[in-house]
Amino acid sequence: MKRREFIRQSALAAAGVIVAPYLLPGGRLFAKTGARLANHVVFVLFAGGLRNQETVDQLYISTQGATTAGNVMPNLLKGTGPNANLVYTPWTPILQTPLSTQGTLFPEMRYANGPTGHFNGHTVALTGQYTETGLNLNINPQAPTVFEYYRKHSDPSRSAINCWWMSESLGPFPSLNFSSHPDYGPAYGANYLRAFTSFVDAGAKYFANIPSYQPDDVARIAQVRSFLNSSFPKGTTDLPGIQNLPEERQRIADFVQRVVQDTFAGRVPMPVPPGLDPRRNLNGDLINIGYAWQVMDEFQP
Repeated sequence: MKRREFIRQSALAAAGVIVAPYLLPGGRLFAKTGARLANHVVFVLFAGGLRNQETVDQLYISTQGATTAGNVMPNLLKGTGPNANLVYTPWTPILQTPLSTQGTLFPEMRYANGPTGHFNGHTVALTGQYTETGLNLNINPQAPTVFEYYRKHSDPSRSAINCWWMSESLGPFPSLNFSSHPDYGPAYGANYLRAFTSFVDAGAKYFANIPSYQPDDVARIAQVRSFLNSSFPKGTTDLPGIQNLPEERQRIADFVQRVVQDTFAGRVPMPVPPGLDPRRNLNGDLINIGYAWQVMDEFQP
């Protein structure tokens, strides 16, 4: 959209001329605009470290007194890479067509309200609304997340196994899979997973040693759990958390055990350039992407 057209549309929106989107009979928020590339959406958030001048503006190190500019993100942005004064070793893009040419790029986003930071930036991106969350980060957002919108307004309503939130680190980020909004909340949240904890770090050691119970043992465990649940009459709103059906919980448990075994056997592919050893060239983001592939392959969310 051209700048003049954007300003005109913004003025119309401020005046209330543009009608807000509404849910269509089929449960969609917007009408179809063409053939979809895939029957799922993958929403990726990059945190700090990507500066506008080196990425969108493609200035590279020309702002530091050198004459060299160019595109250092060929998988995402269109443009020729720098060819002089290189302080890194370029590697061949894995995409023939950059992602920016396959969707919509917003190159000049500005954060206007509320405290800045990684958690608040993630919250704004997942809810579409500014947040005033400051000191107490370990709370769910007040505004509904994209996960809750999807699950509540799908027709029929989708279960949590169709919706996944994966973060590279823990801290407050697990709290972003659902909100505290009274009309949404955990009943419409996403399953959460931190791949490094579950499959690589200490968690993998525990998952790898889970005993294999016989059918009689499983039945007795289910009986005890049913007794305990009935002894403590609490609802979802009293004990907030994501609810999966029994068969879905079993499918998730089987998935975790399989991926743990594949991890130990070196069968989980990672997004590392050809020729590099994955064991020595991985960081948290790459690990998260690699296991996100496993989630998409298994559950096709």
